Amino acid sequence: MNNDIHIETFLDNLVKGRQSASATELQLTQHGDTDAAGSIAMHKAAVEAIKRFNVLQQVQQVHKMYMPAPGSVKPTRSITVKMVKWSIRVAATLLLIAGSWFAYQYTSNSSTRLYNEIYQSYTISTERGILDTPIESYGLITEFKNKNYIAVTKAYELFTKSGNREKFLAAFSYHEMGDYRKAVDLCTLILNNNKQANPKLYNDEAEFYAALSYLKLNDIKAAASLFNTIYNNPSHTFHERVSKRVMRRLNWLK
Repeated sequence: MNNDIHIETFLDNLVKGRQSASATELQLTQHGDTDAAGSIAMHKAAVEAIKRFNVLQQVQQVHKMYMPAPGSVKPTRSITVKMVKWSIRVAATLLLIAGSWFAYQYTSNSSTRLYNEIYQSYTISTERGILDTPIESYGLITEFKNKNYIAVTKAYELFTKSGNREKFLAAFSYHEMGDYRKAVDLCTLILNNNKQANPKLYNDEAEFYAALSYLKLNDIKAAASLFNTIYNNPSHTFHERVSKRVMRRLNWLK
């Protein structure tokens, strides 16, 4: 009995439950297998592939019984050794590719990478009528359009009273400056104001950028809660930024 037959016997004993994986790995190593764990995984994949192949063969036999083709029915060919080896290699390769892809996605996942994928900048696209804009807000809006975020926050801090627009522009400015806690606090004020308001001004913006700020603060639970709200609301302004893949990666971070 040559060494290959010994190895096949050890592997067969494993899949039939006659011995443990650790015992099999030891036997393979003793017989010169330098990758015993890999051989075990490949053998299990091969067994599974052959099982599925046999099921497929049985289904084809049933089809032939009830739907015979014209003329004589040719007998089913037996599985050759080469076909088995080919099936083993294909199954093992597919498992290796799928496993490697998942492992890469999982291990490379981080709040920073997720943030970079979701992030979207914000610009003022339309302005309300002049009667709806307090005089003290003109400077803040102008500085925001110029992306002078430090000036925006300084202007906001001088306000004795502010609406949701001013709060949000300041929140976004704090976010861009890296002061994510202040950004979250202002977005939370907007969301609280909107609980009794109609229309809910800057509600979508507050949810989205508060969630991004929570990601930066590595508060995954709070970020996931807000992103889940956006994901479940197809009419949300930022719904397309929060995909099923994003939610899955968020759950990996929890």
